[in-house]
Amino acid sequence: MNKLVKSCTMALVSLSVATGLTSCEKNQLVEPLKPASKPVGSESESVITSGQALLRKQYQVKKIDGSDSNGNSHQIIFQYPREGGKLVTVLRGSSQRFDYAYGNQVITATISEKNNIGNFQKKTIWTYKLDGSGRCYEAKYLNFDQNGQPSSYEPVLTYHYNGTGKLITIKENGADKVVLTYNADGDLIKTVVDQDFETTFAYDKVGLYAGNLKSTGPDGQVWPGLVADKLSFNPWNLSFIDEFLPIFGKLRTHLPRRYQTRFIPTNKIGFDWSYGYILNEDNQVVESNRVTNQGLTMKDIYTYNVTQSNQNQQ
Repeated sequence: MNKLVKSCTMALVSLSVATGLTSCEKNQLVEPLKPASKPVGSESESVITSGQALLRKQYQVKKIDGSDSNGNSHQIIFQYPREGGKLVTVLRGSSQRFDYAYGNQVITATISEKNNIGNFQKKTIWTYKLDGSGRCYEAKYLNFDQNGQPSSYEPVLTYHYNGTGKLITIKENGADKVVLTYNADGDLIKTVVDQDFETTFAYDKVGLYAGNLKSTGPDGQVWPGLVADKLSFNPWNLSFIDEFLPIFGKLRTHLPRRYQTRFIPTNKIGFDWSYGYILNEDNQVVESNRVTNQGLTMKDIYTYNVTQSNQNQQ
């Protein structure tokens, strides 16, 4: 089972590293200048007061275009049945897709990859059960081989939260698979998988390889502190957590400035990435830049569906 899980996870991670969205070898500032928006489903919202009206602007990620210093380019496309609607499909490049189906307190995610004749073939189906607040409390997944045949084993995972709604452990058969730790700001700072693989996040400083990497505001000024996380995504490198579904509680309220992975038995560092961001007038991330300990620089440019409405103050 572990081999199947880690094989599937590694396939996703290799593709995710190519996109540079946010390591996995085995399977992060002062207050913002402007008020942070609140993620709602796949959206974030900014509120601007103008006279007697409230101008509400909602952002929903439509596309991410990425490139790196090796000349590679990549694209992620997000599809919704309507603007502001739930996410139904994610196309990661031309070779991988995620399809989501929504039921009564259940979500099914089908992950497919192109086979050798160019057709999408399902690789994994995840089924997430949700509680009354919309958080996942149980999930199971089924892997498929290259011939489309399902595995004979379908693991069941349980998700456990603390009193403030933070996900703290993911268990399989009662044993811890992933343990998550947070700082006082509610930001995820560490995960440990199977007690031997560690991922850490820092939100107030960059790493050793960052050079002059920095974050800037809409006028090009250096951003003076923590960068609010207005995206609804989860960190892609977390095992057993869907990157695109906001059903695991809020894993962080700020965007990371540094990210590392470590194989605990040998104390070997895998990835050591530093992040810088460019924000627009609503403090929404429009560009993400990364520098890695492998000497690679990466850039992602975000395109949004933006809707706007006026509401009278009460």
